[in-house]
Amino acid sequence: MNVAGAPQLAANGVAVFSNPGVQVGEFVLQTNDGGAIVFGNEKRNGQWDVRARKFNADGSPAGASVTICAAAGHQGLGAVIDDGNGGAIVAWTDRRGGAEDIYAQQVDINGTPQWAANGVAICTAIGAQQNPRMVSDGTGGAILAWQDDRNASPNFDIYAQRVSGAGVVQWAANGVAVCADPTARWGR
Repeated sequence: MNVAGAPQLAANGVAVFSNPGVQVGEFVLQTNDGGAIVFGNEKRNGQWDVRARKFNADGSPAGASVTICAAAGHQGLGAVIDDGNGGAIVAWTDRRGGAEDIYAQQVDINGTPQWAANGVAICTAIGAQQNPRMVSDGTGGAILAWQDDRNASPNFDIYAQRVSGAGVVQWAANGVAVCADPTARWGR
């Protein structure tokens, strides 16, 4: 159907990420203007980065895709939540330091990063941290939880951290233990 004034989108949709390389769309978050932000991983120069692209309510792109994190090493998306202000907070597992760590970034309603370039370190403890999940803290920030191997126990521990809407971690450095019982079974 052709509606006067509506953009004419391709029959097979609109490319979210169209740069050379491999792209994987992971999350879609509806924005309070009726549009959406699509978050994905993009493989460039042998490593995975985190990217986002805003779409208008009519499905047309609101601009080019933006880089959320292109630090050295691989980044793998983990979670996205509404920040309560029209944008989002996105968290990922990040290998810029060699082992897997947890980072996060807030984006505005247009998908533009608002915190430090390449995200805020949520946890960079020794060992691997992975599979971040999060909920809103009700004040523009988030509470994140993840599987954590810093204690090299037979099973992953669970740690958590709060980050403010300004991108500042609120609890102890590298988070607080939610469950560090070596007999608990959390994957592996």
